[in-house]
Amino acid sequence: MPDPLSPIQQISSQLERGLAWGQGHLHGAAVLIPLIHQPDGSIDVLFEQRSFDLERQPGEVCFPGGMIEAGEAPRQAALRETCEELLISPQQVGLIGQLERTVGPGGGALWPFVGTLDGYEGSFQTDEVARTFTVPLQWFLDHDPEVYEGKRVAVLPDGLPWELIPGGRSYPWAEVPYRIRFYRGTDPLVWGMTARVLQTFVELLKKGRSR
Repeated sequence: MPDPLSPIQQISSQLERGLAWGQGHLHGAAVLIPLIHQPDGSIDVLFEQRSFDLERQPGEVCFPGGMIEAGEAPRQAALRETCEELLISPQQVGLIGQLERTVGPGGGALWPFVGTLDGYEGSFQTDEVARTFTVPLQWFLDHDPEVYEGKRVAVLPDGLPWELIPGGRSYPWAEVPYRIRFYRGTDPLVWGMTARVLQTFVELLKKGRSR
C-alpha cells in the first residue's frame, strides 16, 4: 500500500525519527572533576593515574570517566564511571554542575561535570587505575598552565581521487589550531585534555570571584 504522506512529509517523519535515535545514542565520553572538602576548609581536586597495563594512554593522569553507553545521558555516564573506577556508591557523589561540552583529542564529544566526593578513602579499581592523588584547588587558582600552540592537519589516504577535488593536490586543506597545556609542578604531570578541562573549570571560578 503506498504511503499516504507526501514526499516532504515522509522526509520530515524520517528525520524526526532519526533525530530521536541520535539523541538516545550519544557518542562520546563524560568525566567528573571530583572535589574533596578537607577538615581545614580547603578543597582538593582528585585525579587518577591510568594503569600502566592499558593499551591507550598508560600511566597518564585523567579524571574519572569514560564512554557513554547506549540510552545513557552524559551525566549518568560520568556518575557511573566514577563509581566504578573509585569503588564508591552514587550516594557519595554530589554533582554540582556541568561545564561546556568540548571535543576530545580523538574528535569525539566530551562532557565534563564537577562534583564532590563524600567519605572517599582512597579506593580504586586496579584494572584501569594505578593510583589516585589529590592537588589543592588553590594551587591551580594560583598557577596557570604552560600553553603550547599546535595544529591538527589532515592525513590523506593513498589513492585519493585528486581529479575530483577542485585544485587537485594543491587544495588548501585546513589546519586546525590546537593548544596543548601542561601544569608544570604537578607530579604525576597534569597535561593535555585533563589540563584543558581543568583550566576551563578554574577560569570559570576566577570569573565568578571577580563579579
